[in-house]
Order: sequence, then structure tokens, then C-alpha cells
Amino acid sequence: MANYSDRITIATTSFYNLNNESDRVRAEISLRTVKSAVGEGFDINIVDGGSPREIIQQYKDLGAKVYSEEERGIGKSRRQVIKEAVKSGREIVSWIEIEKEGII
Repeated sequence: MANYSDRITIATTSFYNLNNESDRVRAEISLRTVKSAVGEGFDINIVDGGSPREIIQQYKDLGAKVYSEEERGIGKSRRQVIKEAVKSGREIVSWIEIEKEGII
């Protein structure tokens, strides 16, 4: 099977409040997704809406490109991350939900 990861950049968004149990679980899943994506050779771009610095740093340490959300709103943040992903120069931009670890 051909490996196309060098042609694909991933675009996604995140926002977690670690005082909330479900957000803590979702944040852990998102970190596994980023680790898997980078491990497979994908370029990954994340626009974050205000998660704690520790999460942002973990994304960066794993190899993700992380951007602060410029304007509040799901649609606006998605448009922002897609614009950033296009700048990667990779042929394909793939939108994913960051908690969908199995898609990688």
C-alpha cells in the first residue's frame, strides 16, 4: 500500500478546560491523535481556542503546529486552521475531529 502521508496536512481545532473531567479525557485522546498523526508522517495544524498552556506545549512537543484562535467561533476557527494548513504546501488538506484517534 502506498504511503501518502507526505502529501497530506491535517487541520483540526481544540479547546479544553482541564477542570472538567470529560475535557480531560478528550484532551488525552487528542494528544494520542497528534502523536499517531505525526508518527505516521502527517503534518498537523491545530487552532486552539484557549486550552491550558500545558496542552498546547504537549501538542508542540509532539510536532504539531499550534495557532491561537483569532476569532471566537467554530466556523471561524475551522476556516483559520484550513488557511494555515494550505500554507504547508502539501497537496491535500484533511479536516479531522481531533478526538477521533482511530481515523489516523
